[in-house]
Amino acid sequence: MNRGIITISESGTVSMPTDTVWMTMQEIADMYNVFGYYVRKAVKAVFKDGILKEQGVRRHVR
Repeated sequence: MNRGIITISESGTVSMPTDTVWMTMQEIADMYNVFGYYVRKAVKAVFKDGILKEQGVRRHVR
């Protein structure tokens, strides 16, 4: 799996890959400057509420 890089310039401009972005829960927590616990809790709630299906948006990478 090729992982793109999200960059933020000094002026605040965000550059993202044009394809799907895959991030670990810890990377998401770092991006929002929160603890991983809160990201895991939010992701579980999204799956529980049926907003997204886990098998379509989650991958296990070794």
